[in-house]
Amino acid sequence: MLASLRAAEPFYGSFDVGNLPLAKSECWVAFGPPEYKGVTHQTISLAADGLRIFVNTETKPAIDHLRDVLKRREPEARRALQTLHESSEFELILKECIQRGVRATDYAERVRLHSSLLLPEAGSTAWLVFVEAVATMRRPNLVIERLLPPKQLIGPEPVQRVVDILRRNHAIVSLLNA
Repeated sequence: MLASLRAAEPFYGSFDVGNLPLAKSECWVAFGPPEYKGVTHQTISLAADGLRIFVNTETKPAIDHLRDVLKRREPEARRALQTLHESSEFELILKECIQRGVRATDYAERVRLHSSLLLPEAGSTAWLVFVEAVATMRRPNLVIERLLPPKQLIGPEPVQRVVDILRRNHAIVSLLNA
């Protein structure tokens, strides 16, 4: 996957496999530059209900970029998400990071929008709620997520299908890291 992704976008120079503690029922792999945690990056996560492919903005530097993009280039950001919806539906999820200890962080979901709510015919209320939440939340975590159920992972070229989604997602990753 990394080789195919890197061939299309040199940004993806590295990957990181998540810890797999026995108490967890999923595993993940993040793709981006070696310092991927400091920027918006992409992750895939495998669990019993399928494969999640998501864009992830989680650390302060990445969140600062997100806020700046929404302040300076809000219409462009919305159009980019609308274009992403045209290729396949997704969920726009905004969580609040809550520090529970030195190494313990919880995430409380605050906003979840189906990508169809970002389209012009849906009006602007949902979009404005999202933008305001990003601006006012102390530590937001943005996730743009697609779920591929297990049945969609069977058949010819499932890896290529995932790589194609990751490539389409890169327009958002690039915009949020600008």
